[in-house]
Amino acid sequence: LLMMAVHLAHVTKRLKIGCGFNVAPMWHPLRMAEDYATADILTKGRTVFGVARGYHTREVEVFGSPMQDQDANRELFEEQVEVLLKALRTRSFSHQGKHYTITDALCEPKPVQKPHIPIWIGGAGPQLTLRTVARHAQGWNTFLGPRENYQLLLGALEKHCEKIGRDPSTIRKSLAASLVIDSDPARMQAKLESVARTRNQTPEQLRERTLMGTPDDVANQVLGLAEQGVDHIIIGIRAPYSPDDLSLFAREVIPRVRAAGY
Repeated sequence: LLMMAVHLAHVTKRLKIGCGFNVAPMWHPLRMAEDYATADILTKGRTVFGVARGYHTREVEVFGSPMQDQDANRELFEEQVEVLLKALRTRSFSHQGKHYTITDALCEPKPVQKPHIPIWIGGAGPQLTLRTVARHAQGWNTFLGPRENYQLLLGALEKHCEKIGRDPSTIRKSLAASLVIDSDPARMQAKLESVARTRNQTPEQLRERTLMGTPDDVANQVLGLAEQGVDHIIIGIRAPYSPDDLSLFAREVIPRVRAAGY
């Protein structure tokens, strides 16, 4: 994926390209820092760097590393983020922790973005994940859900920031969402039912994590999220998908959102 991002950056001029989150337990944090620093140089500062701790055993066990219990997984993840930041911020560093012992390590050359590549942390754990976001991240990414649930998470993040004296507005916020869009409501409903079947979900379950409706409906949903403090929307698509839907979103939704000042 990282190699593909570098390639896409070379055939575009302005797009920032990367990964919503890398499953950190699959990587050694120093290796991940080196790879992304190199990618940032090759893309002239257009790399997006997201990390998360993962949640499914298959994500890490295929590499020979067993998925730990929730508390141990969170503890490992926070130490990995600490190592990442040391590698990206300092010329030479050592680290002595529970999971990693690193002596006189170098991560050179440094990324183009300063003081380092902004780190986005993914997840929705109100106690430990959002505490890590408050301590270390420049951005926080999670999935679209009921707005009242998201408001509770925002409140939890604000409390973690308050404890360490950080302004929560310095943390950018993104939501990943599916997209079902059509100018014709009947076709839109048929698309919703089709996508739900491919994901073994009911249409009602899919609605919770989906921007859906006519272009006006979707624009209003995005604007509502922007008013709630969301800076970025990640449109998650799975095969098979229709390029026409993305084109419709680009033609009719994005201009309206921009016209509203977002």
